[in-house]
Amino acid sequence: MEFKDYDAKKIAAKLKQCRDFEEKYGECDTSSAWIKWCTDYDYRKREWEWRQSVAKLHGKESLIDGFGEMLHYNPEKY
Repeated sequence: MEFKDYDAKKIAAKLKQCRDFEEKYGECDTSSAWIKWCTDYDYRKREWEWRQSVAKLHGKESLIDGFGEMLHYNPEKY
C-alpha cells in the first residue's frame, strides 16, 4: 500500500477549523498537532506510515483514514 495524500479541500477545512479553535480558545497540544499535520506533507506521510505499522502489528489492514472515515470494509476478512 502506498501513501496517497488526502484531499486538499479536506485538509484546508481542518486547518481552518483548528485556527478558528485556537483563535477562540487558545493553543493546545491537539490543535498544534493538527495544524502541523495540515501544513506538513512529510508529517502526514509519516503519520500514515505509523498507522499502517500499527495495523500490521494487529494483523489488520488500515480501516480508518486520518479523518476517521472508513477506507474499505470487507466483512469476510474481519
